[in-house]
Amino acid sequence: MSAETVANRLASRFIHDIWNSLLGGMAPDPADRLCRPILDVLANAYTAVPVARVEGGSMAGALRVQIRSFIEENLGNQDLSLASIAGAFGISSRYVHVLFKGDREAVSGYIQRRRLEEATRALADPMRSRLSIAAIAAAHGFKSQAHFCRLFRERHGVTPREFRC
Repeated sequence: MSAETVANRLASRFIHDIWNSLLGGMAPDPADRLCRPILDVLANAYTAVPVARVEGGSMAGALRVQIRSFIEENLGNQDLSLASIAGAFGISSRYVHVLFKGDREAVSGYIQRRRLEEATRALADPMRSRLSIAAIAAAHGFKSQAHFCRLFRERHGVTPREFRC
């Protein structure tokens, strides 16, 4: 978060002051009551960042950020799905869709795109040149090598094998 905007400077100073107060021994009850205002300030500061645009309440925005982080940490898990994400956060699949409604792609599209990006990066990495295409596809959450190769070709115009050469 850049300090170029007033909202970002305010958020930074606010969080810094809160942090210093907590380290100074602020009681838990006042600290708990500060949770929503802190999230509101952060959500407003991040509205200038396109990938972190927050629609609706600050709690929903914070949950959306947590879900994105969860997805990134679990890209290699072949069982990562809308249902598994919803289950991990104790919410419905429909609510996950609602949280990401303003995005340019659905949650499943986001997962597929990120998996493909990371697999492409792995295919281009000379340190991983001894790994088979199937192993790279599986390590990045693709259940089927054929599906991975089809998506790869659609995205890059070449097969994974041609890309590696």
